[in-house]
Amino acid sequence: MKLRILILIVLLSTGILSAQESQPRETLLGQNSFKNVGFAVTAGVAGASFDGASVLVGMSRAGAVFSDKIGIGGFYNLSLNDFVPESETDPNTYMDFRWVGGYVEYTWRAHKKVHFTFPLLIGGAELELDREGPSSTQFGEANFLLVEPSALLELNLTKNIRLLAGAGYRFAGDFAYRSIESADISGFSGQIALKLGIFP
Repeated sequence: MKLRILILIVLLSTGILSAQESQPRETLLGQNSFKNVGFAVTAGVAGASFDGASVLVGMSRAGAVFSDKIGIGGFYNLSLNDFVPESETDPNTYMDFRWVGGYVEYTWRAHKKVHFTFPLLIGGAELELDREGPSSTQFGEANFLLVEPSALLELNLTKNIRLLAGAGYRFAGDFAYRSIESADISGFSGQIALKLGIFP
């Protein structure tokens, strides 16, 4: 009798296990949750004017791409040349610019060879003025919020490489640094960049 009950239990257990294996496994995130998620790195340069001085800005950003429409990540931009604002009266001075923060980007019709993308950068920026020469002097720094929406034309060069070109506008938060104010930093910039990624 005990042997029959044991065989019955084994048969029932085997049937239940095989039935469970034939059904798809349920997970919290779903089987294809990451199918439409990619990654992109963008590097380029922008030409801008800060208080009448021409500034070449190096741009870099990296983040996740969702369904090849929405990008979210972080960025770091900095001036590639030392520049002297027009309003600066102290001789032999030069200024540096740095900007770090996060971005969100909407890409319209990415499957087309030529399409548009609209990144919005938001972060904390810093201006720092120094004096050159034997008696090197630092004048402190200014920290402020900087927001820049852009409209860029994007060209699919290959499956994983895209060329971007367009313009943006900087909105600087309220600050004052020596003779420079937020209106002297706000303004248009022309941009060109390469985007490398795994696009879903």
